[in-house]
Amino acid sequence: MAVVGLVVIPLPGQEDAAARALASFPGVVEQRQADGGRLVAVLECSSRDIRDRLEEAASLEPVLELSVAYADYEDDLDDEGHMPCPPPRRKRRAGA
Repeated sequence: MAVVGLVVIPLPGQEDAAARALASFPGVVEQRQADGGRLVAVLECSSRDIRDRLEEAASLEPVLELSVAYADYEDDLDDEGHMPCPPPRRKRRAGA
């Protein structure tokens, strides 16, 4: 399981809506208000799903910007300190 610390900058005037969206986002286990209208949140999910989850959270309507401040994948490491990586994504060609 990955544990990721997020800093979220809401759209101007959308601070409450962004807080509600994060509170209901699957895997967000905690969130708090920070200085300057920003929000900080903790997201827990499978390491294999983290890229998709971050993209989904960043695309929430009241979110202007989402940054990863901390990430821990320690639970997913094997005895030698390695973790399997997800397969690379292939870009789709236009018209394909």
